[in-house]
Amino acid sequence: MSSPNNSAGIIFFSVPGVPVAQPRCRFTAIGPIVRAYVPAKHPVHAFKDAVSLCFRQAHRGPPLDGPVGLWARFIFPPIKTRKPKRDATNNASAEWYAAARRYDWDNLAKALCDALNGLAWHDDGQIAVAHIERIRGSSSGHTLVIIWPLGSQPPSPPPARPTTG
Repeated sequence: MSSPNNSAGIIFFSVPGVPVAQPRCRFTAIGPIVRAYVPAKHPVHAFKDAVSLCFRQAHRGPPLDGPVGLWARFIFPPIKTRKPKRDATNNASAEWYAAARRYDWDNLAKALCDALNGLAWHDDGQIAVAHIERIRGSSSGHTLVIIWPLGSQPPSPPPARPTTG
């Protein structure tokens, strides 16, 4: 899903689905060679594919040159249980913590930026300004992204919560 992008080089797009953070690499050694990898079945690969697809639908041009700005809002579904279940010692249960688990913002941004290398920019080292938000929404998860060249006016991000009325 995307909205029309304007002529100032501002690119806006939305990625449906619950955001997934970049996990820590795993390592394997074959003789003297050590290889770092992320397991092929990890959901971060599907998230990166969705980011790439949504970006290509929103922007058909070449990657941006020079320094760029990045604004991203990672929206997670609400926690199903508001009040943690307590055990005999009055500690919150492991199930509640698993449901309330939050990814670190930097690992979320890493997955997003890696997915956009070669598409939005040549290398994520071009990002000079970044604003990253991680919030719980009122529906299923999704990610909102705005990218702009730093020479242009930075865009106004959408409000954190939809207003009613």
